[in-house]
Amino acid sequence: MSPRTFQRFNEFISCYAQLADKSIGLAFIQISLGLFSFIFNAFLIVLILKKPFKDLNIFDVILIGHSLVNGLTGLVDVPLFHVQQMFGYWPFGHLPCVMWSTYDNNINTTTNMHMIYMSWVRLRSVKAPRPFKDEWLVRHPCIVMTLIWVFSLLIWSLIVNLYGLHEFECSVRIRNKFAAFVIYFLLWGSTLIALLVINLYLIYFFVEFRKKRVTK
Repeated sequence: MSPRTFQRFNEFISCYAQLADKSIGLAFIQISLGLFSFIFNAFLIVLILKKPFKDLNIFDVILIGHSLVNGLTGLVDVPLFHVQQMFGYWPFGHLPCVMWSTYDNNINTTTNMHMIYMSWVRLRSVKAPRPFKDEWLVRHPCIVMTLIWVFSLLIWSLIVNLYGLHEFECSVRIRNKFAAFVIYFLLWGSTLIALLVINLYLIYFFVEFRKKRVTK
């Protein structure tokens, strides 16, 4: 090996080592933020539950459910994702891979549907404040959020078992691009679109409401 080739080889190794250090450092920061998110959301749940049970309103209950989702994401989902990224493969075996892949995909759908539910309740509370309290979706928030979790877990368990996994990187093996597009659009994309539409309408309603107050 010539001195110039050896020098280039050393430069390549140094650059790779610096990149690896940066990746590990970034992963450490993100894992730390995930754990902080878990602690913050746990603290938020405790703070809400300090109120007497009879004083909890619909938004308190929804916030508890949403904080539970965010806390579990920070505690479980984020660290496992970055461990897989640092190793370059999934190091924990088949069964944990099935469980994590199901949970990882489920948590995105669940989070979006929780936010849709929260935004819908907020919209109904300002648009129809009197009848909204008698609506089934408002009177039974625990049942609604449980159904969201059950639906999301069942559908992603079915998808993971139906299509199988790339166990090296622990990802769902959907070879048909159109099928992948339909699945991810229905379970992720459509929920984000619905969330955007509800919130845009909520903003429009507030703007119109303020205009009417000004004209009066």
